[in-house]
Amino acid sequence: AMSLAALWHLPIVFICENNEYAMGTPLKRTLSVEDVSQKALAYGMSRDRFFARDVLEVKHRLGEAVERARTTNEPTLVEVRTYRFRGHSMSDPGKYRTSEEIEAQKKLDPLVRTREQLKLLGRTEEQLQALDAEIEAEVQDSVKFAEESPEPTPDILEPATYVGPFAR
Repeated sequence: AMSLAALWHLPIVFICENNEYAMGTPLKRTLSVEDVSQKALAYGMSRDRFFARDVLEVKHRLGEAVERARTTNEPTLVEVRTYRFRGHSMSDPGKYRTSEEIEAQKKLDPLVRTREQLKLLGRTEEQLQALDAEIEAEVQDSVKFAEESPEPTPDILEPATYVGPFAR
C-alpha cells in the first residue's frame, strides 16, 4: 500500500500506532530497527515519529501530515509512540510487564494529563463528564453513520482513478 501511495502520489496518512509491544514481546526484541517511520524512506515519502504525550502535539503533528496530503497529494507515514495498558487481547493477562511499569506509564498518558491540565484551568468535574459524554456521542454517531452507509459501488472507480488529482 505504501509503495502504491508513493508511486501514485496518493494523499494518504499512514499511522503506525506503536504501543511498544508485539503481542507480549517488547518491540526491542522483535525489530532490528525500532524506528518504524524509517520504512517511509524506502518509498521516498515523508515521515514523522513522536511520542503521544500531549493531545495538542498529536493534533499538530498529524495536522501537518494531513495538510501535506491535502496540498501536495503526497503520502506520509507517521509513527505515533504510545503505550498499551492492557494485554494484547482478552486472553492476555499481561504478565510480561510489571505493575510498576504500567503505573509509571499511566502518569504519562496524554488523556490523563490533559484532563489534569483542564482541571488546573478551572474546568469542573461535571464539565469534564459532560465533555466525555459529548465525545462518546460523537463517536457513536460516527459509527452509526459508517454502519448505515451503503457500500461503495464500482461506479466510483473511474472518477476516483482516472480524473482529478490522483490521475497522473
